[in-house]
Amino acid sequence: MISCLVLYRGSDFCQFLRHENNKIFFEDKEVKCPIIYTGPLDELFKYKYGQLSYRSLKFEFLNLNEDKFQNTAVVNYPAHPIMTRITEYKNMTLENHSGTIISKEYPGAFDKKSKDFNVPYYPMPTDNSREQYKKYKNLADNYKNLYPLGRLATYKYLNMDQVIKNALDLFKNMVEK
Repeated sequence: MISCLVLYRGSDFCQFLRHENNKIFFEDKEVKCPIIYTGPLDELFKYKYGQLSYRSLKFEFLNLNEDKFQNTAVVNYPAHPIMTRITEYKNMTLENHSGTIISKEYPGAFDKKSKDFNVPYYPMPTDNSREQYKKYKNLADNYKNLYPLGRLATYKYLNMDQVIKNALDLFKNMVEK
């Protein structure tokens, strides 16, 4: 049986982690089990090489007094100047009741201090940020039990099917060891 510690962005775990001599300690006890981290590596390593660039999103939720707002669950607006998509949740679950809830998504540059854009959602890879990420990845590679996984930890745009496949492949490799 594999036991592991899973860390994700915003997790209280990160506040209690300490890195020393290529070992990770949680509440001053060495963590020997696999650690799967899905948040930004720059955050995990306390921005040792500076903060990476991310795109964030602002969500506006609206409760509408209409039976249906759009014909599908998600409509993307790639040419819209300020909005990326509208999601109507009722169309995902095939609910049948009056009224509907939609959300509108607005992109913006990630800024920890921003009221609206303080959560990183997508990496913004530039030549500079790729080089910066390589430093974080090299640092992470020094920890034999640390496994960065997902869009933020690998600093790649990944669709959810790719994230799930990567997680299954990681689990398979861990079981085979």
